[in-house]
Amino acid sequence: MTKSFPVLEKIYTPVDQVSSPAISNTTSRDNLQSLSFGKYQEISDVLLNEYIDADEIDFVKMQDNALKGFVDAMGDPYTSYLDVKENTAFDEAIQGTQNFE
Repeated sequence: MTKSFPVLEKIYTPVDQVSSPAISNTTSRDNLQSLSFGKYQEISDVLLNEYIDADEIDFVKMQDNALKGFVDAMGDPYTSYLDVKENTAFDEAIQGTQNFE
């Protein structure tokens, strides 16, 4: 007997059935307009309604990780997404201890 995962069936959409247009090698603006950010809301709704430990879901952490992946997908080692904690640490690190006034 195989185990069924109905929640995953609700989230997964075969590539040939995706309603948003495919991202092509046109312009960045065209690519951005073809993205469907509504998919994040759909997945969040399913997780809230179907996940057994829905009260334990850390959506802020999930959002930060999604944004990191989004930016990392550019493949540019000099471009990165920093969450609030990382950004604060970075700002403190570049402030330095020297006062040149």
